[in-house]
Amino acid sequence: MHSNSTQESATESSGKADIIGFSYINRIDRNLKVVSSLHLSESIEDAIELKTAIFYENEYLATLSFLLHGHSPEEAREIAKNIRHNDYILFKIEDFIAGGDVVE
Repeated sequence: MHSNSTQESATESSGKADIIGFSYINRIDRNLKVVSSLHLSESIEDAIELKTAIFYENEYLATLSFLLHGHSPEEAREIAKNIRHNDYILFKIEDFIAGGDVVE
């Protein structure tokens, strides 16, 4: 992941509000599905929180959260829509399923 340290404009601010309320279903493989959603971070200003609800064989396992600091609303939406193409998030999900400790 990368960090963008640009000044946020009024357009980007309203764009962040526009990404809230959508969920994206990501089928990782035959048995693993991740439902991702975006939220404004309550702990860090100008950050977007990505929540990933993990389902294995249609059974809910857990929800992991990732802080997307410095990402534009469009970048955050692309990450949420394409979990299977984000090596870091996918690794954390697979590590959780395997019983590893999730440290962010």
